[in-house]
Amino acid sequence: KASQAWRDLGIFCIFVVSNWVLVYFFIYTVRIRGWSFGFGKLFGALGSLIGLIKKPFKGKKKE
Repeated sequence: KASQAWRDLGIFCIFVVSNWVLVYFFIYTVRIRGWSFGFGKLFGALGSLIGLIKKPFKGKKKE
């Protein structure tokens, strides 16, 4: 319906503005305040786990 179009546009505009606010919130908190939200530890642990999984499949180094 045409009457639903304005409602849908309003919902879309709220979605766009909320995403914009979240982007700048995370930029501010991570770049300026220096917060990490614990992702450094999470990705470090995942990297270690992937390294352990890949270890048996690596070939011997040639010297």
